Amino acid sequence: MEKLYSHDECAALADVLLKEAGVEGVSLRFGEDGVHIQNSCRVRDKRLRLEVCRLLELTESFAQSAECMSAEWLGHNAFYRLTRHPGAESCDLEFIGDKRRLVRLAAKVMAKAGLR
Repeated sequence: MEKLYSHDECAALADVLLKEAGVEGVSLRFGEDGVHIQNSCRVRDKRLRLEVCRLLELTESFAQSAECMSAEWLGHNAFYRLTRHPGAESCDLEFIGDKRRLVRLAAKVMAKAGLR
């Protein structure tokens, strides 16, 4: 798959998508190993989450599929809703997948089950 967007372009496009959908306060910040999605728990719509992940999939760095990233993001959202743990209101998606084996496995299972 051809990579179309730089990190800055992806963040700007995601910002437009989120604002058009009426979701405020969510932003993408790229780092050395992945992207930090500030206030990711505010994105509750599955299609919007998947659209943002499709943009990420088309950046120069991500090796994960949009479906797998969306499933991992959903896991973060579910954990936040269950616990209201302040660290879970935002999520980090690594370029090559979460380093924690259990998280990678859960995201793959959720993606295959269509829970993205």
